Amino acid sequence: MSGKKGRWMGLAKGVGSVLRKVRRRFRDGLRLASRGQKENLERYRQERECRGVIAAAKPLVISVVSTGRCNMACDMCVTHSRRIPADRRWAQNPTKDMDVETFREVLDRFPEAAQVHIIGGGEPLLNPDFFSLVELGAGRGMAVKTFSNGVALGPSIARLLDSPLHTLTVSINGHAPEEFARMTGMDPGMYGAILMNVGRLTAARDRRLSPLVVNASFILDKTNYVHVPAMLETAFGLGVDGVHLVSFLPSPCDGYRVEERTITTDDAAIVGFLRRAVPAGLRRRVSLPTVLDRGASAKRCSCHWAQVRVNGNGEVSSCSMMLLNMAGHGTIRDGSAMEVWNSAWFQGMRAKFLSEGKDALELPCTVCVDNFGVSPWDDESDALTDRVSS
Repeated sequence: MSGKKGRWMGLAKGVGSVLRKVRRRFRDGLRLASRGQKENLERYRQERECRGVIAAAKPLVISVVSTGRCNMACDMCVTHSRRIPADRRWAQNPTKDMDVETFREVLDRFPEAAQVHIIGGGEPLLNPDFFSLVELGAGRGMAVKTFSNGVALGPSIARLLDSPLHTLTVSINGHAPEEFARMTGMDPGMYGAILMNVGRLTAARDRRLSPLVVNASFILDKTNYVHVPAMLETAFGLGVDGVHLVSFLPSPCDGYRVEERTITTDDAAIVGFLRRAVPAGLRRRVSLPTVLDRGASAKRCSCHWAQVRVNGNGEVSSCSMMLLNMAGHGTIRDGSAMEVWNSAWFQGMRAKFLSEGKDALELPCTVCVDNFGVSPWDDESDALTDRVSS
């Protein structure tokens, strides 16, 4: 009897997974519906082969700094770490929460964007207007994606599933409490709470046949890469759709430098291990970390042509990885949309990425895996464009 029950439960789960995928495809079929979004994506594709300091295409992605507040203070976080100096030149500047009025201004200026990423500065779910931001972005035909440390998920599960949120990625950062504590410096007791919240979310999603995509992410460094199989087992055991294995982003202070933590192409044994670590059946659901190539000279970062980042103060920039200080770059209200997008600051940044060599780049850009990274699973296409059009 128990065997029959198990088979029926397995069948029901399989059918539910198929139905969720059907609902997801239907939802995604409604995106990029506007003529302006399609034309902007095509314009971006055409100009990426001959980029200049003036961008003809508007941003593909709107990156929203939801809040400057966080309920964690992870060691490796360049914004809230107690171990990385807060007065770094590129550190996130203070900002208020993104509010509905400011976000509506952003959408009005850049309606051609295909995606909204609600991230940066802190834990997005701490913003009381979070779900209103999701509604507004989705209402413009944009895929709205967000990222969370998982601590605040519990009370928000029902609202997340009721919302038109496209994707939620949760930073788990460990296959076990000890590894979570090593990477984040936080109480290992928090690890179990995060796993419980993710499991509750995916279970509720499956019961409701929600199309919400739930992913997990893990930061990899020169120490924990050996635990990739256990990380995958942990994540997929929680019922997530996909797993992002991401590279450790270095900081110029002891314990966080490239030489100490970041996996590079010189680490041949580690790279070889990573190539073999993911079973063939999971490769469509797992992204390997981009490995830093310190000898590379060709710049791969496209964010200064593809993404506009806006915080609650209305300040603008483009990078959401390393160059987090947005003060003095202008605001969303400085002229027309194209005047903002092609301001002196944006032109100056693009000029640095069009220059020969690395001398003109900001220091973090010279060790950023988005700029000088390679992956055995990536081709040389523009990854951001591929994600937007998929």
